[in-house]
Amino acid sequence: MHSEGYIDFLKQVKLRTHLRDAAAVSRCLVATLETLAEHLSRECAARVALHLPVELRPYFLRIETRPTDFSIKRFFLSVSTRENGTYLSAVYHARCVLEVLVKSIPASDLAEIQSLLPKEFGFLFRRDS
Repeated sequence: MHSEGYIDFLKQVKLRTHLRDAAAVSRCLVATLETLAEHLSRECAARVALHLPVELRPYFLRIETRPTDFSIKRFFLSVSTRENGTYLSAVYHARCVLEVLVKSIPASDLAEIQSLLPKEFGFLFRRDS
């Protein structure tokens, strides 16, 4: 049985992605979170994970290797590979997942994520006022 927070997070991602299949929603969610976690320090990933539903925390905490290429293109290619989808769908799905994530974490963690990534990632982590 999943927590209410997890179900809500999944619903928000599903609403934004317009995916009908729960498995596809889960794949894009996991692909995006794992890829993002690879690009963060372990400390930052652990802090962000505290604000996620318990079912999603392992995807932020189990990352062992860090890529050396932190480009936005590499980010989306990694999401598309994990999601087993196209590059364009990965861009769209990752943006949808990150919209939900941004609303789930404190501004201080969001600022830290932005400081750890190249400036080209900035558009992915804007918080609407």
